[in-house]
Formats: sequence, structure tokens, C-alpha cells
Amino acid sequence: MFQTLSKRATAAGVGQMDPEEALQWFRKAAMAVTTADPRKMIGSAGDFELVPRLSTNSIGKLYLWNYSAKGDGTPQLPYWDKYPMDFIVDVNSEKQSFLGLNMHYLPPYARSKLMDALYETINNTKMDKTTKLRTQYGILKSASNLRYFKPCLKRYLVSHIKSPFLYVKPGKWDVAVLLPLARWKGASQTRIWTESMSKVN
Repeated sequence: MFQTLSKRATAAGVGQMDPEEALQWFRKAAMAVTTADPRKMIGSAGDFELVPRLSTNSIGKLYLWNYSAKGDGTPQLPYWDKYPMDFIVDVNSEKQSFLGLNMHYLPPYARSKLMDALYETINNTKMDKTTKLRTQYGILKSASNLRYFKPCLKRYLVSHIKSPFLYVKPGKWDVAVLLPLARWKGASQTRIWTESMSKVN
């Protein structure tokens, strides 16, 4: 998927655009994709890294995985995403759980707005394994430009993880978060995005 988009970018001359124009090109290209398959991305990781478990070093980094939620269909959990795409916020080894920002809970426009705000918390501009966002809850809650995070904040149980974690490299964040990888259980995407935006507003 990423190789295909990279080839399209080369053909479109994205390398000759200024950074903002290039970013907008990649975002539009990602939203235009209709064939993204999360199972294939995890199953054939390619140049991505598969990670068996998360640690405190995972905080601020982006991952995709297969999940089976506890309490499926209950009033406490009317709907959920089978393939979360999250920036990790906290890892609790004692409770065998972790907290993440699942970007799929926002419609594309709001997702892009949140990404722009999150980039303001980045720890360096190397865009390599050392690069991460400052996604600690206190930072998210205190910054008004990060208000889009509210419907995305989710807690996951380690015992309900059904695949390795696919580590998404920083240079691919913008494309990854906009790919149509969500697989919703319990409600339609329209309902979920509508309820998410009501929480934001």
C-alpha cells in the first residue's frame, strides 16, 4: 500500500512540492484509497516492524493491530474497532492494559486537524525510531488545539490482542492514519463519526 502511494507520488512530482503541498497530496491520496486491508498489512509487514508487545518506550509511537474487545455489544461498549490505529498514551504493565489514541474514531478532516496539533508535541524531526509524540494524558488534556483527542482515547486489554503490533514509522504517519483500515463492530461508521464529533464540540 505504501509502496503504491510512493510510486504515485514520484509520478506526480511530489518531491518538487514544498512540504505543505506534499503533505496535502499524501493526505488526499490516502483518503482516495479503497482497497486497504489491515490483515494483509499485518500479515505481510514488508519494511515495517512487527512488535510482540508494547512497553513504556512505545508511548508516543503509532501501531496497528487486531483486537477483540471485552464486553462486545454491552451498553458500556456498543461499538468498537477490530483494527485500531493508535498513538500509545500509557502502558500499565500491572493491569496488563494500555491507553491509546485510536485515530479511526475521527472523520478524515478532524483526523488531519488532530495530526497537525500532535506534530506540535514531537520530540525531534529525525523521523526515525527515536521520533515520538508527547502523548501523555496531561499534555493532551491541557492543550486546547488537541481537543480532537477526546473520542479517540481508548483502553485496551493485553489479553484481547489478536496479532503482533505493526509499528508504523514516523515518515508514514500521515498516510497511515488516513487509510480506511477501521473494521467497526456494533455500529456504522457514520454513527461513530457523528458521535465522536459531538464529543469534540
